[in-house]
Amino acid sequence: MAALGDDLPLDGAPVLRRGEPGYEPARRASLWARNLPARRPDLIVQARTVDDVVAVVRHAAAAGAPVAIKGSGHNYAGTFLRDGGVMLDVSALDGAALDGETAHVGPGIASATLARFLAERGRAFPTGHHATVGIGGFLLGGGMGFNGRSWGEYACFGVEAVDVVCADGELRTIDAERDPDLFWAARGAGAGFPAVAVGFRLATRPLPRGMHAAGWTYPLGAARAVAEWLQRDADAGRPDLERFAAFEGDVDGAGDARRVGEGAPGTSLAPAAGAAGPTAARGLQSRPPLCRVRAIAFHDDPDEARAALRDLAAAAPPGALEQVGPLPIDFPRLYARGGITGERLRVVSDTIWSDDPVGAAAALAERVAAAPDRRSFGMVDFRTAPELPHDAAASVAARGFLSWAAKWDDPAADDRNGDWADATTAAMEPFRAGCYLNETDVLRHPERAPHCFSAEAWERLRAVRERYDPAGRFPPPW
Repeated sequence: MAALGDDLPLDGAPVLRRGEPGYEPARRASLWARNLPARRPDLIVQARTVDDVVAVVRHAAAAGAPVAIKGSGHNYAGTFLRDGGVMLDVSALDGAALDGETAHVGPGIASATLARFLAERGRAFPTGHHATVGIGGFLLGGGMGFNGRSWGEYACFGVEAVDVVCADGELRTIDAERDPDLFWAARGAGAGFPAVAVGFRLATRPLPRGMHAAGWTYPLGAARAVAEWLQRDADAGRPDLERFAAFEGDVDGAGDARRVGEGAPGTSLAPAAGAAGPTAARGLQSRPPLCRVRAIAFHDDPDEARAALRDLAAAAPPGALEQVGPLPIDFPRLYARGGITGERLRVVSDTIWSDDPVGAAAALAERVAAAPDRRSFGMVDFRTAPELPHDAAASVAARGFLSWAAKWDDPAADDRNGDWADATTAAMEPFRAGCYLNETDVLRHPERAPHCFSAEAWERLRAVRERYDPAGRFPPPW
């Protein structure tokens, strides 16, 4: 009997078997975090073309082997790393084209690359907040992107069609008319999607050319007052103003202090060349825990953007240590800090949606102050009341989104930091209205997977999976 991976009709795509040279480096490079799970697939295939994907799925079906899909490797839990079966890497499918207002993109294109491609053509899309996050997994899990509230809450609501390879190896294009149930699942099912997405058609938006940003830095003890301020502004109904707070622990002078002009992931406020206005101090070597506020106005008219940020500033609580802006900003500068904060560190994270963002923010700030490693953080996105469509698996949202991550680098500290992350998840549970699938560790806490969906969507996803993948070719990670 032929072994798994034998006689695969691929055109140069690397095929790496467990135990053979090249396998372990590829496995280790598959996840951006350094606390790599011990799980090992039997075969890693790094697809180069859609035909490669079709061949791998058909081969796995003939062998009765499960398949897990890897994109850019930014999933916090590494859900694509399973014991046995095939890990199919589609990150090389990273093309992009624009046809009128519709973008055709591969699942492997990075958020910053797509944003730049579209901006050069006067268009935009709610890409991920971190430069190197691949668009495929981002969209399949819902996708909380830049200006998401104004452009549709979840980025996946802007998906018009998806090219997929089904469990039997058939290549199809699905949309609201063709295979509507599978298309429904493609917009929010994440790693529970029962097919391989190999291409997306996205409804783009006009590029906002007058974008501005502003930032404030407070002591962490001001977290509740800051949360009250930001939520009041969100409730006032300005969806094109993105506002959030990042909670950071002590910096002890070890050299990782950031400029006050920098903030939460993906929101560098480095001023444009020649820009006027106050700038931040650059040389902090040690400091107490901080609460950093960042606001971005996605306007085409720069005067309107500045006015929105000045209105926000006028209501700011007293006691800010620093204030930056308003400053002009664009997507390249939003992505200036590169990838995810904590990249190449050990990370455990989780999230909630909450209808009590103020209370949840205050509780999260207390947890961050008690973190065993200063690089651990919490973040709160303050939003208007959500309005979700009913034609997507992405079906949970609330007035506030909160995320937290334990970050460290010493393997000997795994238990201490993991315990802090788990205790933080427990402390935030009273505030939970739901979870965000893309950033919820459904392997560490599989009981949280149903909370990423409405009850109706959770049952519908089960039915869609049974219909389109009855043999379990693409088993979910929960």
